[in-house]
Amino acid sequence: VPLSSAAGFSSQFQNAATLETSTYEFAAGGQVVQRNDWGVDLGIVFDRTRQTVTELNRPSFNLGIGSAINVFRIEEGVDLGVMYGNKIATSVDDLLFDDSGCLVGESSADGGCLQQGDLTINNEGYVIESGTEFTTDENPFYIRDASGSKITTAIGDAKPDFNMGLNATARYKNFSLFT
Repeated sequence: VPLSSAAGFSSQFQNAATLETSTYEFAAGGQVVQRNDWGVDLGIVFDRTRQTVTELNRPSFNLGIGSAINVFRIEEGVDLGVMYGNKIATSVDDLLFDDSGCLVGESSADGGCLQQGDLTINNEGYVIESGTEFTTDENPFYIRDASGSKITTAIGDAKPDFNMGLNATARYKNFSLFT
């Protein structure tokens, strides 16, 4: 967990949270072919795990793993592995304009006011300033709140929806091949 710089260290390992975990597992297999000298077996293994922080004995915080930036939110009620960041606008309707029609928190490549008519969607589906696509001035716009600050929201989840594996064994006399 992060520490105050007055402590002389930037972080400390603590058992500061309670997790609730649920895992479902399933495995099945069987002989598909069984003869005197040869045979084939097939199998499947499936699992799904979810972990939620149910109690946190400190304020919520963001955590990076390895060289990753601090994208993982540790917070009560939030699933472990959910990534947070600033969301990029994919529609002009996602953006906030002030009373004079100017885009809040942004300006054009030349420093002027950007209005709805000055924006377009690029080939990747993000809102950009018209005429900047495929140039060094092409930048997507972030969704912002009324004060102009970028909105931080869940942008992904590091956990897979599920894990699944298939296996097969082929046998011929005293030789077996497992995959």
